[in-house]
Amino acid sequence: MDSILDLLPSDTMVKRDGEAKQLEAANLVCGDIVFLRAGDKVPADVRILSHSGDIRFDRSVLTGESEEVEGTVDPTDTNFLQSRNIALMGTTVLNGSGIGIVVLTGSRSVIGRVADSSVNLKKEAVLIQREIWRFVKIIVSMTIFLALLILFTWVGWLRVDHPGFLTVPAMLVNVMACVVAFIPEGMPVAVALTLMRVAHRMKAVNILPKSLATVETLGCVNVVCSDKTGTLTQGNMFVKTVAFLDRTVGLVGDQMANCFDLEESNPAIVALRRAALLCNDASFEPTSLHLPVSQRTIQGNPTDGAVLRFAASQPPMRNLDIPDTRALEIPFNSKNKWMLTLFEIPELEPDQTTRAYRLIIKGAPDILLPACTHYWSTETRAVTFLTPDVQDRARRIQDSLSQNAERVILFCEKIIRPRSVRGTNAFRDEVEAYAVEDLTMIGMLGIVDPREMRLRIRSASAEKRVLGSSWLRETML
Repeated sequence: MDSILDLLPSDTMVKRDGEAKQLEAANLVCGDIVFLRAGDKVPADVRILSHSGDIRFDRSVLTGESEEVEGTVDPTDTNFLQSRNIALMGTTVLNGSGIGIVVLTGSRSVIGRVADSSVNLKKEAVLIQREIWRFVKIIVSMTIFLALLILFTWVGWLRVDHPGFLTVPAMLVNVMACVVAFIPEGMPVAVALTLMRVAHRMKAVNILPKSLATVETLGCVNVVCSDKTGTLTQGNMFVKTVAFLDRTVGLVGDQMANCFDLEESNPAIVALRRAALLCNDASFEPTSLHLPVSQRTIQGNPTDGAVLRFAASQPPMRNLDIPDTRALEIPFNSKNKWMLTLFEIPELEPDQTTRAYRLIIKGAPDILLPACTHYWSTETRAVTFLTPDVQDRARRIQDSLSQNAERVILFCEKIIRPRSVRGTNAFRDEVEAYAVEDLTMIGMLGIVDPREMRLRIRSASAEKRVLGSSWLRETML
């Protein structure tokens, strides 16, 4: 709860009674007009009324997505959480400025409801806690019964027939001794030490329980739900297959370094390597640049790292044009399932008033392949029209790679001429609106984890089935 409160701003600029004034965020009410500037934390859930044209927000604190979200005046979605004309409380203004009206405050805001659900979460007792409580009740009941039995026996028999056999103090001492003997005072310590011992043994095989109470139930598991990234995968991926529509190359060991050595002037191969380098957010750790490419440390996600390592392993190409800066980038997200980068190129037609940009996009073949109308051919060394038969061939290649447990990434490109001003939200919206259409397919890359990891997963999965447990994999859709 304290970490959530740290996300909220202490004060904000508000317009009240016709003048701007600084107020504490806690004093905001619905209908207040607030001013948002770069670097500010949004003080409440705000409906954007106007902005500078380039306002963007960081919603990672709520969504976990690191991509920037641009603000708009008009609603973009019927879902309150998805609409970009809403600035959510606790998010950060990364760029631009704007004016908005407060619509939700405090516990009624999105982050407020998250906080309430976290604080008011009811925890149910796990199996071991219920069993211990049942055992304690049985022991206590038996102890009370025994104490009463001793008391009534002394009152009704011993005190009458044998008056000097057991005095009152002696009787009370016997009762207390039985109570102490029956109640297992050391049971909590014994249970905790046993579970800690089991947890320590589990830690030795890289299993870290979140609480000791969960250790007990691991002996009767029916369903195992496993995360994929970092659990079933090592995060050390590499490119296994390079596929064009008229050529497929399997990479094994040192073949990565020279698979295209003899055809470095082929435009299709140049386009694939250029796309792999430019549409990529990974980079090499500066301190490892002196090492061979296969041993360098990657900064970025494993998929981009595998693509970067593949592209950097190829021999130098004289005609490989690598621009210095990106005109625009749209990171990968689970909704679009593609990543886009945009680079300005020299004017293809001098009489045009708009600038030309090279759009490079990579992502899931199921999303991008239907939007392709042309493809790069390694045989003709030119862009060729994509017929239905060739498109079916591309799907067969994708299915073949997928059956070999390879993650398939499709690279495409095209030349566009946006009419909006570069750097504005309108520019980004225009590019994104026309991104997935009329694409030129470059090629596919098949990416896999190390073989040893796949064999271990297969063995563990088979063992779980023999023991009667089912295995479910959790992954992002």
